Amino acid sequence: MATDAGVTVCFGTDLLGPLHFAQSQEFSVRSQVQTPLQILQSATVNAAKLLMQEGKLGQVKEGSLADLLIPDSNPLKDIAVLDQPEQHLLAVIKDGRMVISGNALGVPISQKL
Repeated sequence: MATDAGVTVCFGTDLLGPLHFAQSQEFSVRSQVQTPLQILQSATVNAAKLLMQEGKLGQVKEGSLADLLIPDSNPLKDIAVLDQPEQHLLAVIKDGRMVISGNALGVPISQKL
């Protein structure tokens, strides 16, 4: 695989046309050949490296952009939770502000804390 050869692998977001619905299924597809940690790194720190935005994107730390997805369970244990964001996301934070909260059950994130 490319990672074994030292290639930095990134998660893609350019699936267009009739296959666009399958975009998030890339997480499960990759799980056949990568660990959940490698998959998350491909969507975060590896993508930041590709875009020459290391330190600004792809990690949670002071000074980085605060764009986060908050799933209802740990994707390191089950990466498939990211395949269906409409069912598993509790919140979306953009520029440090919560822009979407709640989940498929309609329970606001503030009631879950």
